[in-house]
Amino acid sequence: MKLFIFLVLIFCSSCAEVNQRVIEAIVLEEDLIAFIPDPAGERKQKRQNDIKKVLNVADSWVGTPYVWGGTSKRGADCSGSIYGVLKEAGYRIHRLTARKMALKYPKTKDPNPGDLVFFDHGKGIAHVGILNAVGQKKNMYHASSSKGFIDSEINEYYWLPKEVQVSRMEFYPVIPE
Repeated sequence: MKLFIFLVLIFCSSCAEVNQRVIEAIVLEEDLIAFIPDPAGERKQKRQNDIKKVLNVADSWVGTPYVWGGTSKRGADCSGSIYGVLKEAGYRIHRLTARKMALKYPKTKDPNPGDLVFFDHGKGIAHVGILNAVGQKKNMYHASSSKGFIDSEINEYYWLPKEVQVSRMEFYPVIPE
């Protein structure tokens, strides 16, 4: 199967139409999965719009009280707030713990706003937030057990040494019933 895909790529690389498009290879565990054409960067623009939508919803959650196991603006824990924000923004996501989210979404070495950031408090991954700023000042939205859903700087002494992973997720819209 891999040989067939490789031969198709060699053949297609000479096609004028394919040369005019950006082709992304989606790789999962070093196995080639699919090739997705992205004419005029449409996927990149859609992702940027998705991220803006999620961050706007997350900003509206600031001040939500911390409630262990909660998933709504009445109260939410860290992973519950991620679930609630994405659901309110119109995206499909399973309700998972921070640890399971870290296993589900692929790691990235190039953090961007909208990515999930995971923290280890000494017993494995136990906290998650959504990046909303990167660079010199790295910030995240997250549910603090003492302050509720807030916007925090990650570069502070408390969070920085505990950061263990940044993961990128795809945004899949909820399909209306």
